[in-house]
This record gives sequence, structure tokens and C-alpha cells, in this order.
Amino acid sequence: MTPLYVALPANLSACELIDYVRHSGPGMETISTLYVLDEEGLLIHDVRLGVLVLADPASRITDIAQRGTVLIPATASRDQVICAFNKYDRTALPVVDADMHMLGIITIDEVLDVAQRKLPN
Repeated sequence: MTPLYVALPANLSACELIDYVRHSGPGMETISTLYVLDEEGLLIHDVRLGVLVLADPASRITDIAQRGTVLIPATASRDQVICAFNKYDRTALPVVDADMHMLGIITIDEVLDVAQRKLPN
């Protein structure tokens, strides 16, 4: 898991968020999926960068239609994480604590590394 992800504030327009990503994205693990958090760091939903770029510039992030957010509880086992990536075909998934506070993300690269170590020779 890495804490290097882009967390979007929920109160900005799509146009403002694109500028926000431009400034906060460098050095992050990935910007293909972005995470909308409330003021307390609770995960509201995720949004793909492409959806944000194509949205009406005046629309609020909470109004942009999204796929359902898939998340990984911090207590998930390695097998549960691998299963979630396999089932939902995502490149990154958010990791949350029991109260839905975002802790970081797990990327498909990390999952593949772990899955390969698990395979017999």
C-alpha cells in the first residue's frame, strides 16, 4: 500500500479539480484514478481522470456520474485483495479503515508482485 494518491476535495468544480490534479499529481503513484474525500478524510467515491476531464467544467465532483466505488478494508487478507482486483478489473483500489478514513491505495503492480510470489515454481 502507498499513501501517494491524489485526494480531491468534494467542494470544487470539475474545472478547478483539473487544476488541482495538475498541481498535486506530480510524484503520486497514479493519477488515473482519483479519490474524493470529505473534510475529515472519509472516502466519498473515486473518479477516473478521463471522466473528470470530459465532465462539464462547472459540474461539482459529487454530481459526476460514477461507477460504484470498490474499496479494500485495511484488515483484508492478501487473497481478498487479489480477488477484488480480479473481480473488478481496476488498476488501483483505495484502502480504508473501519470508519472509512482513506489510508492509501493498492495498485495492480503491487498485487501482481504479491500474486507472483504466491505461485509455486
